[in-house]
Amino acid sequence: MFDISQILRQKRLENRYSQHAVAQVLEISQNAYHKLESGKTELRLEVAARLAILYQISIYEFINPALHEKLPHPITY
Repeated sequence: MFDISQILRQKRLENRYSQHAVAQVLEISQNAYHKLESGKTELRLEVAARLAILYQISIYEFINPALHEKLPHPITY
């Protein structure tokens, strides 16, 4: 099983972004982003799509990382 909130935090830290910076890109408050990253709020598809673009990764990495690894040609933006 995977935890989307852990993936959110990992990607943010890998890219050296603050929660505030990511929240600005998503056009949400820092508190709202914190709730996503702490698992208190579910990740909506629209937000996952924006994050995938920000981090230049496949949206599948948020939805199902195990499936993404099995794709013959990884999908990226």
